[in-house]
Amino acid sequence: MPSTHGTFSRTKDGFLQLAFLTLRKNEREVALMTIMDLATKEYFERIARHIKKREQRGFAIVYEDPASVEMLTAESGNENPSQGAKEAAIASLQKCGVAYFGDEVQPEGYWVNVSAPAMPAQRLTAACEKYADNLKWISSDPNTIAKAVQTFPLRSELYDLLPRLGDDFDAHRCAQIASAIEAQAEHYNVYALVNLNRVAPLLTTLEAVGFQITQQQWMDVMAVETS
Repeated sequence: MPSTHGTFSRTKDGFLQLAFLTLRKNEREVALMTIMDLATKEYFERIARHIKKREQRGFAIVYEDPASVEMLTAESGNENPSQGAKEAAIASLQKCGVAYFGDEVQPEGYWVNVSAPAMPAQRLTAACEKYADNLKWISSDPNTIAKAVQTFPLRSELYDLLPRLGDDFDAHRCAQIASAIEAQAEHYNVYALVNLNRVAPLLTTLEAVGFQITQQQWMDVMAVETS
């Protein structure tokens, strides 16, 4: 019997699965792939194949730009603690069999890039301090962190490896993603890559403008233990 946690992630037969949703509005289809930042290399290779197949069918590709969140710190005058620390954290996890989405799935120049909205400098400072601590935590004990990545329920600071800027930031970003999807759906079918913690609010926004879920499937991510 599958066990569920929320609506868009679950375990089945010892595997973590994330939702793959199909929405429609009029004649347009939106394929919405739930993703996470840290998983196995094989999982990200399957995501890349999914994208290629949809591209070949003429779908527009919409994705969140993770680098734009980190760039907010430099633009606000804060010291950016993330780049070197993030590379070190990811390198330590790679030795334990855990890969990073941003390294394994490279965006093409013609994909629709949803950048992060601006935030107050004070908010960014606090978020960057917590983010730097999180990266140090990962680097300090990668074996424990790799085990946590592969344990269900998921820890949000591991499946979304970015500074945490608050619910209002996520709501704004979801609105931006929905707007990008809606704009592309005027002309194309759409394939969208969205982090697990933004899927539910994004769907609320899309449904409010007339998109309806017509199918929910599941993609295996990796073998996991249940805590």
